Amino acid sequence: MSEKIIIRQAEYTEHHRIISYLQINWRANHVFTQSPEFFVWQHADSENLHLLTYVIAEKITAQGSEIIGILGYMPFRRFDINLESNSLSLAIWHVKKDAGTPGLGLQLLNWLKKNKTPDFIAAIGLSKMVIPIYQAFRYTLGKLHQSALFGPSPTNLEIASGVPDDAFRPLPLNPSIELRALKRSDDENKNLHSCINRLGNTVIPVKSWKYLVERFFEHPLYKYNIYAVLEDNEISAILVLRVVQVTLSTGLHRVLRIIDMLGPSEMLAKAAPALQRLIAKHESEYLDVMQSGINPEILRASGFIDSELIPDLVLPNYFEPFEKKNIELKIAFKYIHQEQHRSIRLMRADSDQDRPSQIPIK
Repeated sequence: MSEKIIIRQAEYTEHHRIISYLQINWRANHVFTQSPEFFVWQHADSENLHLLTYVIAEKITAQGSEIIGILGYMPFRRFDINLESNSLSLAIWHVKKDAGTPGLGLQLLNWLKKNKTPDFIAAIGLSKMVIPIYQAFRYTLGKLHQSALFGPSPTNLEIASGVPDDAFRPLPLNPSIELRALKRSDDENKNLHSCINRLGNTVIPVKSWKYLVERFFEHPLYKYNIYAVLEDNEISAILVLRVVQVTLSTGLHRVLRIIDMLGPSEMLAKAAPALQRLIAKHESEYLDVMQSGINPEILRASGFIDSELIPDLVLPNYFEPFEKKNIELKIAFKYIHQEQHRSIRLMRADSDQDRPSQIPIK
């Protein structure tokens, strides 16, 4: 039997093969090796429950078969199969050094584009190795811009450093703006669903109420808080937040993070005074957001600060384990079908950048 390589979508029953590949070729203590159940939750194919959202390259010889390359992806329809746009983000992309097949990584990506026909592809957290590939295929390159909002008075800062004194100033409350917590039990409120579906349809990637439920409320390891931003008692935006924490020599310290957003970008700036009060409610040092698609000047004007204007400012990104340094997350994205004209906004939750790295989490 002559040697051949097959590229195909992984079957559900092959999750153990992919996890074994990651353990040997990627990282031995990867979260998927610690929790195969979480791997299945994140990469089950909602359109075909017998498959996983992984493309694999399999070498077949007389001695058997071996996975020599993988490309994980996360369709946004994974959490709502009825979403209008077929967008997806890329996850782990790896080919064995001794695969012996030049261009195999590109073959994995081309298989995905041909067989899944996405409208839009995004990747967040690029390595230096893959950036030239995205450039060659005319993806738009950039980064997630990180901004932070601090409370009205200095606290015992241990996570952030280099924070200027004028970051600690009370922002005047806008009586027309308020935050209202949403709950899983809001599932019966059809008017709410329609409003959120409309807000989620304004930018790419498209999202919905069902997406919020399946992606965040039903997350098996993380706890998310979802807030509606009301302007004059009308829901004008949705913010998804999560508390991250680390135990240091001085005790437990927390940061409140905006992970995702639906609705007009300017509503994030308008909500800044209300968010400042939320920082205190969650006993956090500050609130941060990493995004592409919102003009940083809008956030700066509303009280947010960032390291582009304050070079000594340190806003750690990694907490599992904790690393007290700034991390730049490079991104790439591309419309596959040019008839799309909606603006693009990418945030941490739009890839696997907001997933556990350690077990247990809760």
